[in-house]
Amino acid sequence: MSELYEEAKRALQTAARQEAGWRWVALAVVVAAIGLFHHLIGFKLVGAQADFWRAPHNDMATMLAGQEAVFRQAWRFPLVVTDRLLSPALLSTVYTDSIPWMTVALKATGLWRWLNGLGLFFLISYILQPVAMITLLRALGVRQVVLLAAGALLALLTPAFLMRHGHVALSGHWVVIFALAAAVDSIRHGLTLRRAGVFAGLAVLAMGVHAYHLPPIGFCFAAAMASEIAQKRPQAWLNCAKASAMVLLGMALTALVLGYGVGQGAGGGKSPIIGYYSMNILGPILPQGSALFGQTFEGGWFKQTLDPNGGQWFEGYNYLGAGVLFTIAAGIFLSVRHGWLPTPVRDWSRRWLPLTLAMVVLTLWAIGPNPYLAQRLLFTGPKLSGVFEWLSLFRAHGRLFWAAGYLLTAVSIAQIGRYARPVTLLAIAAIAVGLQWGDSHEMRAGVRHTFSEGAPSYHPVDLEKSTVLHNRPWVFAPTYFCANNVIDQMEISQLTLAAVRTGGTSNSASTARDQGIACQTPDDLFKVAAPSDPRITVVMEESAGAEYGRFTQRTDCRRFLRGLICGQGLDKVPGLTEIAPYVPNGSRVLAQVNFDQGVSPPELISGWSAADPKGIWSNGPHSVMAINIPDITAGAPLIVELHAMSFNKPPEVMQKIEVSVKGRKLVTWNVEKANWRPYRVSVPADLIKSGEPLTLEYAIGARCPRRRKTRAASAWASRR
Repeated sequence: MSELYEEAKRALQTAARQEAGWRWVALAVVVAAIGLFHHLIGFKLVGAQADFWRAPHNDMATMLAGQEAVFRQAWRFPLVVTDRLLSPALLSTVYTDSIPWMTVALKATGLWRWLNGLGLFFLISYILQPVAMITLLRALGVRQVVLLAAGALLALLTPAFLMRHGHVALSGHWVVIFALAAAVDSIRHGLTLRRAGVFAGLAVLAMGVHAYHLPPIGFCFAAAMASEIAQKRPQAWLNCAKASAMVLLGMALTALVLGYGVGQGAGGGKSPIIGYYSMNILGPILPQGSALFGQTFEGGWFKQTLDPNGGQWFEGYNYLGAGVLFTIAAGIFLSVRHGWLPTPVRDWSRRWLPLTLAMVVLTLWAIGPNPYLAQRLLFTGPKLSGVFEWLSLFRAHGRLFWAAGYLLTAVSIAQIGRYARPVTLLAIAAIAVGLQWGDSHEMRAGVRHTFSEGAPSYHPVDLEKSTVLHNRPWVFAPTYFCANNVIDQMEISQLTLAAVRTGGTSNSASTARDQGIACQTPDDLFKVAAPSDPRITVVMEESAGAEYGRFTQRTDCRRFLRGLICGQGLDKVPGLTEIAPYVPNGSRVLAQVNFDQGVSPPELISGWSAADPKGIWSNGPHSVMAINIPDITAGAPLIVELHAMSFNKPPEVMQKIEVSVKGRKLVTWNVEKANWRPYRVSVPADLIKSGEPLTLEYAIGARCPRRRKTRAASAWASRR
């Protein structure tokens, strides 16, 4: 038995000391990363025709609209400036987070017809994330393949990386990690022109991916230059001047080529949003979305997560994960036991203090002017002003801790490699990866949930196939930043995507900042479109306010779930319905029935469930109600309004309900799932008889609507 133990021990020691074949280890980790990508997101999402991209979630609709707008226009300069998103104004898709370099590459090659730029970037990020960490570890002098593999897997499973599935360009953490590797390499071996070229290339790359990657790259570059000078290398000042010129020239040319500044919008350091999207002081170490601590995924976010100000749960999310925290703790323990520094303090300071200070500054910037310690606000600091106010363009500054987090992880692994015994090293690596895998389980579940299906569609899913809508300008009332309803804003983003996909333009898009467009609706939009007017006017009911009634008086409007679509030829578009009758001010309510009193009113004849305090469900394909309307005059038209919502199984968000009186079909409602809303039907005069109740018959689709009182009565009849 002792011989077997000794053989096993020697084998483990050999494995722990193994340094050869690191490229094969890197290849194996890349294969694992590709497998994880397929498991969480799926290869099919790399394709342009995947169902998910018909209605991508949240900001991804805007990102994709930016790419589609550039794809479908002729080449112009700057390369990603378009007039199709804020027509007639110009906008650089830098400000729609559309990954400009990816857009340019796909357009130049023509591959955009087959590949989706967002899905492709996700795949690239999953591949390069572990490769970047291996590069950083090797720059730090780590050679043991076990530690290289462990570090790569820890980076791949970092929660802050995984959770960026909704903001595609920001999944490019590998850009930041490569910048750290470049800084370490330059500090150790000198800031040569080749290494300066790496920094310039990373800056150019970052500007065409997402500008939030620039601050950590800039601090890494500054640290490399400061260390070059502090170490008094030959021609240090000249080398730094040449490197700075290369980086600044590359950034200037990129800004010119991509149209930085075209459509930048409003912003500023004095904005109250500064300090909102910040990192909690305890954010990196306090479990957030941690499976090991019972924070299960609930479909939107996680149970028991920390968010004292309303903005830290997402943009300020920086939990490192149990495996990374274990690695850092092990590195600290070994450093305390064996010594922190392998060189004298003075030599270490000249070499590494600039990079350390750079990470401290980025960490403080991530915490921001209003630091929170758990739920407690420590103080409210001043906002940036004067010459520094431009830095407030990075308002979601909680993201800026990423560089410090990855460097801390890598340095801890380097300390483990330097001081741990072989068997201990193997144990630490195995435990760390196991903890990180288990702790990130719920975060991975969240990623899978996001890409399992597209966003709810509040307009007909085949709208883009209707040729009558192709190559037309779309006008939204109100525009995106004037809408006061979140669902309306999401729908504007989805319909803007539909507009540019069909060769048209939009006057409204979700951009990085409010464009300052006036919210006043032009008077000519309330008029019926002339035969020569190609415009499609989209009216969002919840956000249009009192103006919605004016739009309903247009005779060329059709109804969709969130409002109206008006213009020439829309009666040929499938899925759009007749608009609800307009109820002018001064109409007289003749009868009202409440369904949220916990009792079944006598007006419900058949097809209804037992009553509950929140409303009454229909319980079959047909339901009937009869409303007694006193003082009705024979031959007088009526409007009946029903407050309802539907029960739908995802991804469906609405349900068709046909309304009939005396066997005559009067209207088809698309009853919404998300909100209680009023649905109206105009009853013709010839169907109304004095002294008789008005009997309404509902033919219900696959799911059933629920009725209740919402502000007004659940059902009422008025006379116009």
